Amino acid sequence: MCCNLVLPEDISARDAIYEQIEELNFSGTDLPDELPVPQHRIDNPGFDGWKNQVGWALDAFSRDVLQKVVLARRVDFSFDSAPEPVELLRVLQDATPSCFHFLFESGGSAFVGATPERLFFRRGREVFSEAVAGTRPRGDTSDSDEAYRTSLLASEKDQREHDYVRQSIREILQTYCNTVTVDEVASEMKLAAGRHLVSRLSGTLREDVSDVDLLKGLHPTPAVGGAPRHLALEAINPLEDFDRGWYAGPIGWIGRDSAEFAVALRLWRVERGHAFTFFRGRSRERIGSWRRMVGDRTENHRLHTDPRTLLSEAPNRNAFHAGLLIEELVRNGITMFHAAPGSRSMPLIAAAAAHSKGNLDNAH
Repeated sequence: MCCNLVLPEDISARDAIYEQIEELNFSGTDLPDELPVPQHRIDNPGFDGWKNQVGWALDAFSRDVLQKVVLARRVDFSFDSAPEPVELLRVLQDATPSCFHFLFESGGSAFVGATPERLFFRRGREVFSEAVAGTRPRGDTSDSDEAYRTSLLASEKDQREHDYVRQSIREILQTYCNTVTVDEVASEMKLAAGRHLVSRLSGTLREDVSDVDLLKGLHPTPAVGGAPRHLALEAINPLEDFDRGWYAGPIGWIGRDSAEFAVALRLWRVERGHAFTFFRGRSRERIGSWRRMVGDRTENHRLHTDPRTLLSEAPNRNAFHAGLLIEELVRNGITMFHAAPGSRSMPLIAAAAAHSKGNLDNAH
């Protein structure tokens, strides 16, 4: 817990502050064993809107307008009885070890989250930061887990996107530091339900650089905005039809001799009543990412007792796989499809017919 005092003004309120601290109760004995199950969910964007955004991004990449863009996704849940923020934080702490955990209240809402991404840590004049970009899940077996790890480390696409983030942080630190040290080869950050590529950076700050300078310079990194930064941010505003609020913002503390900030990823906004909102970002280019976002076992989906409720509005699996296959074929130059009518081919026929670059020829 952090209590910020402004001196000398707060000296007169010292006794009242002590009384408030004494009244705080962190026993947690009345917290339930499980969070309530959400009764309904609304995805923003939905599957069609997300496909349109992916199409826009691919076009921007092909024209070299952008190298990377990270668009946020919002999911609204409704409950018979909304969970208490402290309940959510407690379960997050159990489900997401090795992450930064936070809870704060503002404007009648509570913001709770778990993030693996450090923006910076300062100790004296030494500063430490991390480039975190590139993602794979954990496997169900040791063999599949190792396969995901190998796939991530060997992925040209993930390594390329990771390098955008690493280079951006390097260039910013070089403007503030006398010396900068950078991991030139990304390693693995292994979490409970996922893994990321990570490169660590450090430097010695100039005497005239403040924590506010670091915050303004480093935030937002390409990991939550894109690259080039100013063009990515200009693109995000019209593409997202909601306000990110505190999502992806820096959260932390500043002291005289040290300071530390993380990036508020995987953010839950708990509102008074019976609802809360979950925010997360994504930059992966493929339609197949949708399944991972709405249905895979991430840290946040594991918070609930019945994940089938969360999947109730996910796309049909056959349609999903058909769309993924057609998308990959088109990306590799195959645009003419010959349809052999039959029950097993109907999802493929529908996906080919729906694709903007697909040409369907019915077989007789």
